[in-house]
Amino acid sequence: MTGISIIIPVFNAGFYLSECLDSIARQCYPIFEAIVINDGSTDITTLEILNRYASNERFKIINSSNGGVSNARNIGIKAAKYDLITFIDSDDTVSSDYLKTLYCDLVETNSDISIIGVRKFYGKEYLDSTESGSSSYEYNRVILNGDEATLQLLLNKITGYACGKLFRKKVISSICFNTKLKIMEDYCFVNLAFINSFSVSYNPRCLYFYRIHTNSATQVVKKDKMLSIHEAIKLIIKNNKVELIGKSKGAIINAEVSMLAVLAYNNMLDVRTFKNSKGLINSIKKITKDKVVFPKKILFIRYRILALGRVIFILLCKIAHFLFKRRKAIQ
Repeated sequence: MTGISIIIPVFNAGFYLSECLDSIARQCYPIFEAIVINDGSTDITTLEILNRYASNERFKIINSSNGGVSNARNIGIKAAKYDLITFIDSDDTVSSDYLKTLYCDLVETNSDISIIGVRKFYGKEYLDSTESGSSSYEYNRVILNGDEATLQLLLNKITGYACGKLFRKKVISSICFNTKLKIMEDYCFVNLAFINSFSVSYNPRCLYFYRIHTNSATQVVKKDKMLSIHEAIKLIIKNNKVELIGKSKGAIINAEVSMLAVLAYNNMLDVRTFKNSKGLINSIKKITKDKVVFPKKILFIRYRILALGRVIFILLCKIAHFLFKRRKAIQ
């Protein structure tokens, strides 16, 4: 039985941190170290919880200046003493057999990476699992080679979360989390890990519980985060085989178009961003030598309608407010 290093980046996560670390402490798998990277936390609750766990010999607390989640994870990878590594976010929880299941799947299938299902929850309400994939993934453990796993990732059949996966150190020793990306840094990391792998096992059992809340990185719309999607897609096109890009071009283009739609809806879309996206999508045409056409008219109408709808809504609110004030003044 081989030891497992668990990497948990923490930044001002006091409200959920105890629940996360408690679920790790309850693991039935006996040999593990939990590397908790304190990424410059300032709230008292987080610091008190970390001080309490510092006395647990299986928990290693590393204090670092605030450098973001990717930097914290990279620090954790360098500090890991075991040859198997998994990641858990500080606001999520895991089942008591999370490590055991990942380890057994890895060993029994002789894989480089093992994956289990992830279930999202909001408050106490559980949402649908996010690793359900196609019908072939719903009930049976599946073994994929590196290219097959990469294609399923590009097609969004397997999510790009770093969490819910167990990696042999040899497949991630030459890569790191991209500290320049504000979003999709997990996806790009997992993509490279799949490329380095000969075999990946997937188990649909949902043993990782992903918390959805208003402070989640994926729930907050900021222009720099949205533009990171564009940069991440550029890296994906650069790093993957042409045939895989060709087979998944629809999903890739959809991600880029969706980014533009979100920016448009939030009045953040400018001409330069639009042109950059057009150039990126046209580059897929050149790479795959396929008739990939930038959906200019459809996208133009789509983002114009969204933007116009937002403007009309704001105007109606202002008119209603004006009429309310006028009526109140007359009374």
